[in-house]
Amino acid sequence: EEVLPGSENDPQVTDADEPVEKEAEAEEHANEGVEEEEQEEEQIQTIINTFTVLEQVNHDESSFTQGLSYGYGNDGKIHIYETTGLYGRSKVRRINPDTFDVEISVDTGRAYFGEGSTFYTDANGNGRLIHITWQEQTGFLFDSDTLEQLDQFSYTTTAPGHQGWGITYDASQHEFVVSDGSTNLYFWDRDTLVEKRTVAVTRFDGR
Repeated sequence: EEVLPGSENDPQVTDADEPVEKEAEAEEHANEGVEEEEQEEEQIQTIINTFTVLEQVNHDESSFTQGLSYGYGNDGKIHIYETTGLYGRSKVRRINPDTFDVEISVDTGRAYFGEGSTFYTDANGNGRLIHITWQEQTGFLFDSDTLEQLDQFSYTTTAPGHQGWGITYDASQHEFVVSDGSTNLYFWDRDTLVEKRTVAVTRFDGR
């Protein structure tokens, strides 16, 4: 029988590790997005429903992808950045866009369930990666070339959970757009990470 890292059968687990109940909650969270997408496919007419697959590549099946972005690093080369979830298995990765090999992989602390991330360029022109977490109200900033952690910060979203789900970057406004599983989108200033405004999202039918 396969023993997953962080499970109660993992011989490396100590009393300080996350309880089994939290692992079950994490699994339920992992299925939420899939269920919501299936429901919305039935209820909402898409704007564009045709596309062409240009290429299919292999991907690590053990990685529960939460964030995916790309950008030109400080080395002048384009890179793909992936962040993955699950307690004890969350990672931050830099991927080669030509071979799709993982060039750098950094483990996230066992106390964190990794969520969304996005590449951006800071005020000094440096390539950076911002990464948020599910329930821990904690985010991280990385050097986009080395994935060296440069900073850690705290944030709040919709009460009571204050969760972090997705994050993207609007270069035209120098701000991040953050989702938390609610109807709200949060806009953070790039340089201070201070919340600038909140927008409630509705469907095409106004609900």
